[in-house]
This record gives sequence, structure tokens and C-alpha cells, in this order.
Amino acid sequence: LVKAEHEIAALRTRTEAAAAEIAKLRAELAEARVLKTQEEKELIEFKSVREKESCVQSMFIEVQQLKAQLEEMKCQNKQLDCRASQHQAVLKEKSDKVIGLVKQLEQQGERVRVLSDENNALRLELGRDADYAKIVVP
Repeated sequence: LVKAEHEIAALRTRTEAAAAEIAKLRAELAEARVLKTQEEKELIEFKSVREKESCVQSMFIEVQQLKAQLEEMKCQNKQLDCRASQHQAVLKEKSDKVIGLVKQLEQQGERVRVLSDENNALRLELGRDADYAKIVVP
């Protein structure tokens, strides 16, 4: 009987130890689950950060390309402005030349009119002189 009681006490001690071990393992399992959940969250956050960094890098590259295009367009714009200025200068020069030629033409036209008037006056006078000569010379 004493032996059985010792055996029962030993079994109770072992059972209590086993229960304590099970409780300890359950606590460790719960902690491992929490850590696993945290690790999964951190992994998701890390992936999200990587995606955002990749997006930022792509945007940075795109901004650099757009800046390069802008600079190229500015250079083209300057060249076009320069060409436009040159064309305007040439057009002004041609316009001034045409205006000068028109003025010369107007002056020559005026001279021609004056000469024509003078010619008509001389013809009339010559006609009178011829009529007078006819009358005086008979």
C-alpha cells in the first residue's frame, strides 16, 4: 500500500511536471504564433516599402527623362526664335527695300507727269509757233 502511495505520488508529480511542461509549450506556441504574425506583418510592410521605393525610382527616372526633354525643347525653341528673328530681319530689309523702290517709282512717276505736262505745253507752243509761222511767212 505504501508502495502504491509512493507510486501515486510519483505519478502525480510526473503529471504535474507534464502539465507544467504542456503549459510552458502552449505559452511558447502562443508566443511563436504572435512572432509569426508580427513577422508576416513586417514582411508585408517590407514588400510594400520595396514596391513604393521601386515606384519612386521609376518616377525619378521619368522626371529625369522629362527634364531632358524640356531642355531639348528649350534649345529647339531658342533656335526657332533665332530663326524667326533672322527671318523678320530679312523681311524688314526686303520691306524697306520695296518701300524705297515704291518711293522711287512714285518720284519717277511724278517726273514723268511733269515732263509729260511740259511736253504738252511745248507742243502747244510749237503748234502756235507753227501757226504763226504760217501766217507770217506767206
